[in-house]
This record gives sequence, C-alpha cells and structure tokens, in this order.
Amino acid sequence: AAEATRPVRIPHALIRMKSPNLALFGFSPDGIMEITYAEVLKVHGYCGGGAAYAFRMAQEAFKSLYGKQLPVRQAIRVETSHHCCQADALAYITGARTDFGAFRSQGDLVLLPEEDKKTVFTDKATGRSAVLHMHFNPHDTFEPLFKNAMQDAAFAPEVHKALNEKIEEYLTAPAGKLFEITMQQE
Repeated sequence: AAEATRPVRIPHALIRMKSPNLALFGFSPDGIMEITYAEVLKVHGYCGGGAAYAFRMAQEAFKSLYGKQLPVRQAIRVETSHHCCQADALAYITGARTDFGAFRSQGDLVLLPEEDKKTVFTDKATGRSAVLHMHFNPHDTFEPLFKNAMQDAAFAPEVHKALNEKIEEYLTAPAGKLFEITMQQE
C-alpha cells in the first residue's frame, strides 16, 4: 500500500542528437543537444507510460539506424500508429513536424492507421528505416486507469503504482519484450 501512494518517479534517461542549426544560430557550440525523458514527459503531458514507451522506441530505433553515431534532429521522418500517446513525444524527440514550424517539414510526422501497430523511423538522407512492430499500446493500459482516477480521486494511488511499474519496464526491459525491430531500405 505504501508503494501505491508514492509519487511517480521520473528516471533520468537521455538521448543525444546532432542539431546543426543549434550551432549555426548560437545555441550550442558543437551542435549537440540532449533530450531527457523528463522533457518529453513535459511536452507529452501526464501519461508517463506513453512518454516512456515513445522515448524507448526512439532510443532503440536510433541504435538500429545510426549505431554509435548521433542521429540528426529534423532529418528523420516518423510514421506511427500510436496517435494518442506517442506521436507528440516522437515529434518532440526527432523534430518531425507536419504543416507547422518556421520551416514546414513537408510531412515528416505521419499518423498511420492504428491497426498497423508500428512506428517507422526513416533517415531522410539515406532512406534507411527502422520499423518497430509494437507488441502492445500503452494507451490500452493507462486509459482505463486515468478514467477511473478522474471519476474518483481515491483511485489515483493505483495510477501512481502502475506508472512507476510501467515507466521502469518501458525504459529498461529488453527491447524484444516491447517491440520487434526490422530494417528496411527505400
């Protein structure tokens, strides 16, 4: 019971990316930026599970696409069938946009039909893609919990407990437990 009343833990998790415009416009001398899970959670909202799952998808896709090299932000097209939770988190991480921003990105964020159950990260320069076939959607776990807590605040500790468990799982479990990754070339 004590575990259920503890606040949700926000673990430190980090993605490093190149962003040439950061150096060009004076925001970073080396053009490297760090994006943390905590930042993604702030952009995404209250669903720490969906943000953690999206964060992990990006980490694993970047390993598959780039190895030890840093991915280049705004040079990645993202197609996802997870509309509710992951799309905004992935847009923040990658810089993929559709019809907004100072320099419109020509459709770099694409919402796929939900039944596709996949997210595709494509390096625009090479045409190589990491396709993540998701084993589940975190939304299915959290939507009923959030609805219950919104109807009865006494249920909130159960949400805290589930978030603590799932955030840890999504950020640390073997990738194969969460999704399968295949590589494609355009």
